[in-house]
Amino acid sequence: MSNDLLTAGVELKGYVTTLLGNLEKDVDGQFDKWCDPVTGYLAHLVGCYEGAQNEQVATLKEQEDERQKAMQRALFVLNFLAIGATAWLGVALEKVVGPRLFFEYEQTALTLPTNWLRKIPKEFDGALFGNLGKDITNALVGVLNEKLAQPAEVAAIDGTAVAKSPDMKRFGYNLNVEIRKQKKAVKDVIDSTIENINGSTTFSSSISTKLKALHPHLERMSYPNIIGAGQVFINSVFEEQRKKWAASYFFYGYNPPPNTNWVRVQSQLEKMLWAIWVAQQNFCPARAMPKGGPFGQALADLYYLKGAQGDLLGTTGGFASTIKDSPITLRLFERFNAPVQDILLKGPPVTYATCTAQADKLRIWANTVDTNEIRSMLKGVKRDLSAVSKIFSQ
Repeated sequence: MSNDLLTAGVELKGYVTTLLGNLEKDVDGQFDKWCDPVTGYLAHLVGCYEGAQNEQVATLKEQEDERQKAMQRALFVLNFLAIGATAWLGVALEKVVGPRLFFEYEQTALTLPTNWLRKIPKEFDGALFGNLGKDITNALVGVLNEKLAQPAEVAAIDGTAVAKSPDMKRFGYNLNVEIRKQKKAVKDVIDSTIENINGSTTFSSSISTKLKALHPHLERMSYPNIIGAGQVFINSVFEEQRKKWAASYFFYGYNPPPNTNWVRVQSQLEKMLWAIWVAQQNFCPARAMPKGGPFGQALADLYYLKGAQGDLLGTTGGFASTIKDSPITLRLFERFNAPVQDILLKGPPVTYATCTAQADKLRIWANTVDTNEIRSMLKGVKRDLSAVSKIFSQ
């Protein structure tokens, strides 16, 4: 083997470790777009969930136990939307939230409206971080027939710890802690791979041997052309791996959606929380006044809408206090155009038929809340993987 080819092997060994270092920066940059604790996509998303949950809790402030239930509703919506950025939490959320969400009010037969809350295929399989360094190590071992120490596996993210957070603020904190652990683990794996390559006494000659096998007449080329051929070969190894990562690991293969209207996101999330709350209440007619009134006079058989927690949509007060519309009814009507205007205008008590029709309207509203807009706003944008030589030469 010529001296030029052997020397090229040493230089190309340095080129591989340089690419790995730049790969680490590339991975860091991608994850920061999604996971930076202040400016990242997930920080904004969790903030919107917290805001939507707090708005609902404030409206339900007379219900002392509503904060935890609102938290469960928020986590359920997070799982239901099944966006790629949080799909990896799906299994943990289903185990923690799903089984008990609709048993909070001791309604054993109540389920979510199927027309609205039908699980859709996740846009990703839920993988968050990959064993990037290990993939590269295996690729280099395969193409170079080189023995390298295997870096450690990246431990799976603890989604259960995140899903069991008592509130959204803590949820955001725990989410960030787990992601930072993962990010550090990936960095350590890449650094370990670089260290293993630098410590190898045969890696350079393995590159030279491989290049000679690929290009039998390589030794007749000039030294710059040998280096060029070697870089093309090494780039191809990295290109193949990056395409696999982009297809398997969401944060690497996708960018956050640009120019997201987070105010609109929070509003849409709150609307979904209210739709779940309406479904949980399972409103039905309840007799407000019997036919037989005082002194035996005949009165109309009148009803009001009763939910799992009682009469929550009717007016309050009267006699010695001011009559007030329910803050829940006002919120549903003014912010989310829910079909409760008849309650505000006419109020209970009403006939059984009118009350039943009102319950049906609310059920249909909860069943048909449109989730397409928010999915579109939160969906990641597929990343354009430029040539590895352009990205990693910076």
